[in-house]
Amino acid sequence: MQNKQINFLVIVRVLATISVFCSHIVFLFWEKNKIVQELFLTPAVAYSSDWYNFLCNTVTALKLNLGPFGVALFFLISGFLFVFSVEKTKDIKEFLSRKAIRIYPIYWGGVCITMLWMYNFHATDTFIYSLKDILVTATLFRPFFSGIPSVDGISWYLECLVVFYIVVSIFNKYFPLEKFENMVLLLVLGLVFKTYWMFFCLFYILIGVCFANLYLGKYSLKQFISVVALGFYAFYYKYKRLDPEKFKLAVINYEYALIVFGGLYALRNKNVIKKIADTKFFKFINKLSYPIYVIHGVCGYVIMANLYAVIPNWFVCVGAATVWTIAASLFLHYVIEQPILKRLKGKQ
Repeated sequence: MQNKQINFLVIVRVLATISVFCSHIVFLFWEKNKIVQELFLTPAVAYSSDWYNFLCNTVTALKLNLGPFGVALFFLISGFLFVFSVEKTKDIKEFLSRKAIRIYPIYWGGVCITMLWMYNFHATDTFIYSLKDILVTATLFRPFFSGIPSVDGISWYLECLVVFYIVVSIFNKYFPLEKFENMVLLLVLGLVFKTYWMFFCLFYILIGVCFANLYLGKYSLKQFISVVALGFYAFYYKYKRLDPEKFKLAVINYEYALIVFGGLYALRNKNVIKKIADTKFFKFINKLSYPIYVIHGVCGYVIMANLYAVIPNWFVCVGAATVWTIAASLFLHYVIEQPILKRLKGKQ
């Protein structure tokens, strides 16, 4: 079962990848260009049109933010696959080493490319990020260092993931999460103890673990509903206390993600799900999902900001950023990711 493609997860991963990409390239860069300009040293861009304003107003009316929506889907996927990854490994050391090999080399490749682009095309007299900022960000332990900014703006998701893998794999060794009462215990402990501001997202990853345990028949439907409700409450409670400014809009989009994930999970055995997952487009984006995530943001901003000064056309700029992202992702996939996946597969 572990080696068989789970079709509904392919669809979820593609939706998550496209959502995060669009949130940055289609919306954030243009709507909040001043913030992008300050953080990533790009030339200023001012764009407005009737059709784009209508699009933004529609998305706002739906309270849809593709960034939190896509990341929430990624968290649920990560939790779901955590269960299968643990089953493939004999101990914590092997599990963490496999995850480190899977996460870090591709991320480091993305950071190197991102920093080269930002350094060569930055629009200010000085480059605001130090070597220390870059190296600390690359460790994915940046939250434990005081005053270190994220140099790429996307490291926070991976930082949450690394902490989750370390903490929950240790907990799972002594209190296996396949047992309902142990999941309840972990969620209650998470509610009781103080949480760093972004680690409330760990609760959402645990919801993905609950889906996997239901999928494998380790939780009954009643147990599943109970722990998912508790997990969402823990996420909701921590988020409201620790990040109240972003709370309302973000929680709505995390709810959207849970509904989409749950809906596709419910339809997982339908033939249409397999047909969609097996299309060339979904296979292609699924294969490149991680490289796209690590490379699309800052590089896309740099391309669009500099190109807009020469060709002030939204479609040309977004198209160029999309083509670059696919090309760079293919490079990372074939040069770094594919050899790593073959190596990990060979160790099974």
